[in-house]
Amino acid sequence: MLGLALLLAVVIAGCQAPPPAEGPTMARISLAAPDEVDQLWATAADVLRAHNLWPDRQDRAAGVMTSFPDTSASFFEFWRPLPTSAFGRAEANLQTVRRKAEVRIEPAADDSPDYNVSVRVDVSRYCSVERQATSSASAFQIFGAKLPTVEGRTESRQASAYWLDLGRDERMESALLDRILNRYGIAGERIATVTDAE
Repeated sequence: MLGLALLLAVVIAGCQAPPPAEGPTMARISLAAPDEVDQLWATAADVLRAHNLWPDRQDRAAGVMTSFPDTSASFFEFWRPLPTSAFGRAEANLQTVRRKAEVRIEPAADDSPDYNVSVRVDVSRYCSVERQATSSASAFQIFGAKLPTVEGRTESRQASAYWLDLGRDERMESALLDRILNRYGIAGERIATVTDAE
């Protein structure tokens, strides 16, 4: 019994909501040749793919790569490599949560061969309107379009659904940035200055 109480205390302590992100997750690296930027770009795309964040928009001229949104893994999906906190996994068990990544590889403001590599992971939650079930028979139609909403509208579930922005996942941003730099084989200096693109 004591072991179960201790395990519950550890789980509850690990599922505390992380504080909101204050600054960008960014590193400054030095690249000697222009073709190294292309190699770094390919490495960033490979790291996103390895985490089920498939690249959607790839604008090399602007230095921006965004991914398709991916539904976050729950505790039981141990095969999905999603480097997020215990709170993020617990949240994904209770509701539909998705994450979308953005990688920026931009030249530094000065005339040096340095580049700023930043990673941003936005988190959003799926929300739909509440359905009004007034009898046990109507409970069978709770996920259909025939059951009216609390306001009395009869519409499909997808028509009134939306994604609510929950902020950023700073832990996942840091893990993705570290994996991009490690896979490329370069150490970057972490910086906390906001660029014009942020």
